[in-house]
Amino acid sequence: MGLAVSVFAQNPPASDDDIIELNPFEVSARAVEGYFASETTTGTRVASNIQELPFAVSVVTAEFFDDFQAFDFTEQLGYTSSFVADGDGAAQYYLRGFRASFQLRNGFARAGLFSKVTTDRVEVIKGPLAAIYGRSQPGGVVNFVTRRPSETSTQSVRASIGTDNHRRFALSTSGPVISDKLLYRFDTSWRYEEIPQGGPRTPFREEMVVSGILQYRISRETRLTLEMDHTKRVDARPSRVPLIYEDLSPAERAAGGKRHTGLAYGLEKLGLNNLPGTEVVRDATAINLMLEHRINDVWTLRVAGDYADRGYEDLEMFAFVDRFQVRNRAGQPNRLLINREPRLWIQDEEYASAAADLLANFWTGGVEHKLLFTGDYYHFYNTTTDVRLFNNMNPNVNERNLDVDNPRFLFVAPRLGEDALDPSRPGSNPGPFRLHNLNTRKLRTAAGFVSWRTASMNGRLITLAGIRREWTSFNRFYEVEPDEDLLGAASRNIPMYYTYATTMQAGVTFKLTPQHYVFVGYSESYDPNRAIDLEFQPLPNEKGAGIDVGIKSSMRDGRLNATLTFFSIQRRNVQYEIDQFFPELNRFRTAFAAAGKVMSQGFEAEFNFRLLDSDRLNVFGGYGYNDTEVKEAGRDLDLVGRRWERVPLHTFRVGGRYSFRDTALHGLILTGGVRYQSSAVFENGVAEALSTDAPGFRSGNDGRREIIEPSSTFVEVGGSYSWRGTGSVRHTVQLNVKNLFDFDKPTNGGRIQDPRRVIFQYRIDFLTPTHQDYVSLLTQIASMAHGLSCAPAGRLCPAKVGGELQLR
Repeated sequence: MGLAVSVFAQNPPASDDDIIELNPFEVSARAVEGYFASETTTGTRVASNIQELPFAVSVVTAEFFDDFQAFDFTEQLGYTSSFVADGDGAAQYYLRGFRASFQLRNGFARAGLFSKVTTDRVEVIKGPLAAIYGRSQPGGVVNFVTRRPSETSTQSVRASIGTDNHRRFALSTSGPVISDKLLYRFDTSWRYEEIPQGGPRTPFREEMVVSGILQYRISRETRLTLEMDHTKRVDARPSRVPLIYEDLSPAERAAGGKRHTGLAYGLEKLGLNNLPGTEVVRDATAINLMLEHRINDVWTLRVAGDYADRGYEDLEMFAFVDRFQVRNRAGQPNRLLINREPRLWIQDEEYASAAADLLANFWTGGVEHKLLFTGDYYHFYNTTTDVRLFNNMNPNVNERNLDVDNPRFLFVAPRLGEDALDPSRPGSNPGPFRLHNLNTRKLRTAAGFVSWRTASMNGRLITLAGIRREWTSFNRFYEVEPDEDLLGAASRNIPMYYTYATTMQAGVTFKLTPQHYVFVGYSESYDPNRAIDLEFQPLPNEKGAGIDVGIKSSMRDGRLNATLTFFSIQRRNVQYEIDQFFPELNRFRTAFAAAGKVMSQGFEAEFNFRLLDSDRLNVFGGYGYNDTEVKEAGRDLDLVGRRWERVPLHTFRVGGRYSFRDTALHGLILTGGVRYQSSAVFENGVAEALSTDAPGFRSGNDGRREIIEPSSTFVEVGGSYSWRGTGSVRHTVQLNVKNLFDFDKPTNGGRIQDPRRVIFQYRIDFLTPTHQDYVSLLTQIASMAHGLSCAPAGRLCPAKVGGELQLR
């Protein structure tokens, strides 16, 4: 099956009332067994057997997160082939060579901020087929599926400590409020950990999550689910390895040239982008209401609405990597980082979505049909404020040039948020600040989708076809200071414009034998380009098309599952940066263009094998070969034929889990894994050198395209031991070691891998609690909360839920 890693859910088996016969939109509890998932909803919006789908699917479920202590996005999908996280992995990633900046949460768009404590499984759909959800990327989409309420009372308490001041506390509880009618679920967690890198400040991560679900079963055919969650995360970011380039001659510098030579290894330990006051604060609040109703034996209806509010504040002492130079003074090398500029980004985003799915499941003769009608509405509103310091700032406030060999850090950090802009507020430092630009965007999409799936020849031939019609309106208001505007105007407003697209999908799966399926699938994607060019005009929309061909096998009674997929994806109207010279300004300015074409080709091999008696040994992994090449780049001739940035040619991941079942060591589990990715182009950079053979075109670059990010390897091991306590209580102790060999090479995006970290966890589960169990649970919570008090290091203590975030 299309599987990178998948494991059975932590909840106890559901009763027969929870199986998909009553709800064809939800994966059954029976569909997950061990490190294996046999169903998915993401690719078709309806619970479907993975083997029967004409595209590749990877599923990662909750038990993997627990066994490997995978807290962040980068780790959770670390064993998925053709997946590479971008930078810190908060939201952006590369899938089959193409970058995406958002994910789905239960089928609704959301940019990052997903928590282990609320996630039941993650479904990864490869290729453009995920366009059935509208806004998509041609490489595929990632859908986080949250945990559901349980019919039986279950409680879980977890506490972990580790090196680098790692601390985490989590609580989950679920069960009936009114038997067979009203179910609830509540999850919360808090985590804090540091990332030592040297320099003037120790980077850290801190996260607080609160989530609640109520599910009301109106009747056997109808249920209503309300879900709300809030997440806040603070990152005092690790350093990004800067680029370096040689000193230029006066003529080269006057012409705006650059000559990059590589990555500045070792300099990241000075914390160049991690000066006092640099940090990112993210928060998101979401609410979802869903009604599911079985009309009769043929028709089933699902209607859902989703609203999310996301805030982003990024205060950084930004070291412009394009201005890092190597200079010689008196014959001695002296490295100087110039034009460091404190900057504050403030983003406010609102997502509002609505969807209605009407499914018909019926037979004609010996052919089974599934006909799905879908209507979608999506609204996105974004306001971005960019605040910077004046260039002629007081050196007592900020020394803008930094001598790397003799660093001086004189930056005085202001407070985040509106206080930094309002001189009447206490503690504000508005003197050197000014508004740089204000950017407001509105995007609305309405779409209709129809798909038709049939199974004939006694289920051996499965066909799938679908068509989507999408209408999008886009508006953008861009305001800048007069001295920063390209053409001298203070602001520009792009009037509302409308665009539409039709995308299609089709595929065939044929059952060669009871164990082997072959498939071929074609699909298209469409994504409005929301950037503007140098004339403040919207760019043409991006389109993609791809084809998958492969084989899926399930052998040895479903204990060995494997997928081999060959893919080819073409992406047109790709957005990229260009530098254009403006004579009236006597300088180059960077802008966006969308005249590119990129081709991604390769193959993926994934497997999951349960070995030995009682499936004691589970081995999983995959290999991905991904050659993503630029075919067209507008006037940029130098970029044609080059590999796309930050996409390794090879990714290899393998892991395993051994359970000492039916032995004297019953309850002991050992885990381990290795993740490898080959070298990649660090950045596509911009074209600057004009072509003499083709006037109007550019044949050279600023050097960044020649910089190669090295390969990286990550090794982790772990083990846990569980035993039954009194009554229904189960205890678990667990130890995990991440980055076992302490490799410190940069990962994708120029971030240094976190150093070796050792994490110890203690967990208590109550399966069928009694009154005494509840008393014991409350006692454990109080004890753990006292022992894990996050003061003074932490800033999002559990006691401060809903309170104002205070800065140190």
